[in-house]
Amino acid sequence: MHKLHGATRYCGVPELRTAANRFETALKCEAPDRELLKDQLISAMERLQIWSEQTDWQQLFREQQRQPETT
Repeated sequence: MHKLHGATRYCGVPELRTAANRFETALKCEAPDRELLKDQLISAMERLQIWSEQTDWQQLFREQQRQPETT
């Protein structure tokens, strides 16, 4: 779980990062709402997967790389 949470910080997936963080914290604290938080994490993963299947994210990435930086 810790590795998943850490990886989300580099991938630009804030919803998944938040869900992973909450679930990881709940596991460490043995919180009573672990099951709910696990379900929320799985839902976030499913939404990301659906988005990635419906979106040409590689093209979006290439377009972002071509834009000039502003400072």
